[in-house]
Amino acid sequence: MDFLNWRNIVAVLLGAVVAGAIIGAYKVYENSKRNSIGEKLYKVELLLLQNKTAEAEKLADEIPPPSSAYAYLKLGDYFFSADKPQKALRYYTEAEKELRELDYPLYYFTVEKKAYLLYRMGLFKKSLGELEAIDETAPNFCSAQLLRGQDYIALGEKEKARRTLVKVVELCGADPEVVSTAKYLLATAFKEK
Repeated sequence: MDFLNWRNIVAVLLGAVVAGAIIGAYKVYENSKRNSIGEKLYKVELLLLQNKTAEAEKLADEIPPPSSAYAYLKLGDYFFSADKPQKALRYYTEAEKELRELDYPLYYFTVEKKAYLLYRMGLFKKSLGELEAIDETAPNFCSAQLLRGQDYIALGEKEKARRTLVKVVELCGADPEVVSTAKYLLATAFKEK
């Protein structure tokens, strides 16, 4: 019963209060850090809406990984729509690096955006190289395969294009828009002249 004297009880209670205060302070710090990152992401988007790209780029670089990937993705989309492909490519590449092990669906969509940008730039082989990362488990597998078919058509590799587009038609029935586009490409790209 020596343990249950008033000094030990006070020491245990005081230790519990100090531990609780430390844990509470840590949680407040973590929440403020999370809120700060959320505010910065919001500000990046707001700055882009105001066409203040230099400020948005600077702020995006201040956001720590992996959260910066979302800002880089927004910047990539902005520069893609503004027809600044080199800048868009830079930011899609940055987002892709950070998302690779973090968020597979968003990673796959970022890879497809980058591949489509390369396709639009006429870099068809590089586009195909990017599409290698998108496997059959990816949520955007069908649209990526459609882009692969278009790359092959652009490169003049008609047999590879035909096989890829037939595969899209066979496997992607749940995505009627992609299947319709694949059928259209099969009907027009391989028409005898």
